[in-house]
Amino acid sequence: MSGQSTQSKDFKNSGSSSASNAGSSGSHTGSQSGAGSQSHMGNDLKDKANQAMDKAKEAGTSVMEKASDMASQVGQGARKMAENFGDRAESGVASVGSGIRNLAGAVRERAPHEGFIGNAASSVADTLDQTGNYLEHHGFGNMGDDVTAMVRKNPIPCLFAAAAVGYLLARTMRS
Repeated sequence: MSGQSTQSKDFKNSGSSSASNAGSSGSHTGSQSGAGSQSHMGNDLKDKANQAMDKAKEAGTSVMEKASDMASQVGQGARKMAENFGDRAESGVASVGSGIRNLAGAVRERAPHEGFIGNAASSVADTLDQTGNYLEHHGFGNMGDDVTAMVRKNPIPCLFAAAAVGYLLARTMRS
């Protein structure tokens, strides 16, 4: 019996040591697999964060492209409107020029042809005819160049004329 109890003690000790070894190796393996799963989860989070960043970059790029396209379309629309307005203004100026020339013809027909009044009427008709011709054949760009040249040649009279026009506009606006 004593042999049996020694064997059972050995078996129990070897079993308990095996169990403790299994427990410790199991817990060691568990901690390794826990660290491995934490590392794997960390990599998954990094991947998801990178994917989210990529999607955000793509969305930002898409928004920027759409905004750029819209701004380009608005600019093209504004350019077309300005061109249409410029064309209409040019044709309006030509129409005014034609009207002034017609007025010059009417002054020539109806005004006396002799004497002081006849000379004055003829002078006014000639000036109206020249003005109408100028307006019909020159655009705003040419007018601006001509006005600039006139101001450079005669700055003082142009200054007085501008002051007079400003005064008249102020009086008109006040009433």
